[in-house]
Amino acid sequence: MAENLFESYENSNTDVTVLPGALKKAQSFTPQITHTLTKVSLKLKRNTDGSDYTYSVKIQAMTIGPAIGPTGVDLTSETVDWSSVPTTAGGTWVDVTFTTPIVLTAGVEYAIIPLGSEWYTNDDGANWASDGNNKDFAFREYGLWDVSGVVPDTDRTYIKSLVAVGSDTLFYESSSALTELVAVRTEGLIDCSNLLQICEAYQKVFIANEGILRVADFGNVKIVAANIVSGGVYPRKGALLTSGTSSMVVDYITSTTGGSTIYGQNITGIAFSASDAVTGTNLDGTSVGFTMTGVNEVAGPHWYTWAVYGALAATYGTMPGFASLICNYRGRIVISGNKQYPFQWYMARQSHPFDFNYTSNDAQTAVAGSNADAGELGDIITALIPYKDDYLVFGCGGQIWYMAGDPAAGGSLNELDLTTGIYGPQSWCFDNAGNLYFWGTNGVYRTTIPGVPENISRVYLPNLVKDEAIDSSTHRITMAYDSRRGGILIAITKFSDNTHSNYFFDLATNGFFPESSATTDCAIYSQLFYKGDAPDYRRLLFGCADGYVRYHDEDTKSDVDADDVATAIDAYCTWGPLKLAQDEDFYGVLSALEIITAGGASGGSQSDSNNVSYNIFVADTAEEILEKLSANTDYRVTGTVTAPGRPKGSRIRKRFRGMYLGLRLWNSTAAEAWSVNKIIGTIKAGGKFR
Repeated sequence: MAENLFESYENSNTDVTVLPGALKKAQSFTPQITHTLTKVSLKLKRNTDGSDYTYSVKIQAMTIGPAIGPTGVDLTSETVDWSSVPTTAGGTWVDVTFTTPIVLTAGVEYAIIPLGSEWYTNDDGANWASDGNNKDFAFREYGLWDVSGVVPDTDRTYIKSLVAVGSDTLFYESSSALTELVAVRTEGLIDCSNLLQICEAYQKVFIANEGILRVADFGNVKIVAANIVSGGVYPRKGALLTSGTSSMVVDYITSTTGGSTIYGQNITGIAFSASDAVTGTNLDGTSVGFTMTGVNEVAGPHWYTWAVYGALAATYGTMPGFASLICNYRGRIVISGNKQYPFQWYMARQSHPFDFNYTSNDAQTAVAGSNADAGELGDIITALIPYKDDYLVFGCGGQIWYMAGDPAAGGSLNELDLTTGIYGPQSWCFDNAGNLYFWGTNGVYRTTIPGVPENISRVYLPNLVKDEAIDSSTHRITMAYDSRRGGILIAITKFSDNTHSNYFFDLATNGFFPESSATTDCAIYSQLFYKGDAPDYRRLLFGCADGYVRYHDEDTKSDVDADDVATAIDAYCTWGPLKLAQDEDFYGVLSALEIITAGGASGGSQSDSNNVSYNIFVADTAEEILEKLSANTDYRVTGTVTAPGRPKGSRIRKRFRGMYLGLRLWNSTAAEAWSVNKIIGTIKAGGKFR
């Protein structure tokens, strides 16, 4: 590998003579890049006094006061043949290659530096002194790139935080824990008993809580102006403000006159100080100037009222006073759910969530359904569903519409379905293929956009809507795609008592699997698949009735309901009706049955199954089997299969005669899990059916 020149100084202003004896000289230097030192080259001239001397080149670290100078500890050294040093006047470059290379760390001072100092000692290194900053030896320093030194610690250039609203306050992720934003509770206006929805955009969380509209700001700092127009005009969004070495880009201000709080991004990392004189220029060239109050810059997160920029309605319009639906579509914050205008929707200016002026004539203007070419909807809006930057789906009480494109740039409203609506704000999700799933008029549907919705629960759960007896005034339905488990979780919760029933739709099998918990504390009111930075947090999260955030953990074999109390999971699976008879006139006889559980091999890293219990049902009709399986009663025999694998003597040898067979496998023991690889049965012809 070729050596590279890293540090050098070629215009020496001191002598270049190698001096024997106790008098030695050294040159300090500080590498700018971490690398491996392999060679130095010094410009030297040998004095000829007839004596032979040992000439060594050493590399030492420099100490930091009060006894400054080389430490005296060799990091590496190399002996040079004294006679090889030329006596040429003016000096000659002499290469010294180190047998033992060393790694030099950027920013650490060693024994020579560009524009550094020449150091000398009269006592063979016991004490050092400097000849002054204007003296330097000529030197060149060579080495190899240190690969480990140029690899970054991480590719991450951001900080991701989970935000949860519950119990009338707000929590955010901080060092892998949830920290309360105390200002929310102090204000005391967030009301989780009212309709509430949040969305993320521009390093902020926007909250629509009916008549309470708020912002949790995680990206900005804030400063306070005593009089924001004392030295010019008010700062517009995007203005650059400076004071000394402090700079910020303005994002939002609370007032355009008098005292005002300014939120923006500090771009220098140097905080503004109390009473600073701040100046700046708007994008239109107008000047800004004001003096800060006696309060220093304050770092986030911040909590403030979501209002138009500077409270200046003449320029930035007026926000709706009531909203319970919210989303981010094409860089616009979209709100709806106004009880007085349930068919109306509103969009903020693109990239400006504090501008609701619908009269601007440009492609980024704020838009409302009542003044847009796309128009209002003729049905009550129940859900706002953005799909990439392509479509915004409006779920309604009995219809579904979608907006294609941007309403200020030729976007249009189109019908998706006029026979079914979408149940509520959270009763929808997308899978990894871009399919939209939602709870509609007659159960669970799937569709593309555009497309024709397909009822996927009708075949498997034909009485789902009737059995659940849901009503939007009494029940909440939430849906989310779980990429770890490969399916859709549908959670149905009753407001009055937190009774609940959940269904997991497995995308691999297209099957519905009922799920429930032993306590109403675990009733689900919100779901989010959190794409966290740490793999352990990258999972589907549930906001539960008792205020806990929970998740499914494949490695934990018991539910942890509350206060770290473990509860056994009652996991079961049924098969049937299975026809035993070969035709309708003869019975079938099950003479042997073997259930082979997972695992059993020696070694390996795969988990083994725990024991599995079984119930076997026999009946003359398929309907009887279904009723018995559903009630889990009147089974012919019950027992337990020893796991794992296929141990000797595990075959069930009892004989069962009938027309149909049903099988239920289950385990309800704490800290256990089970799985089955294969079920083998031997069926023979029986007597004539009577």
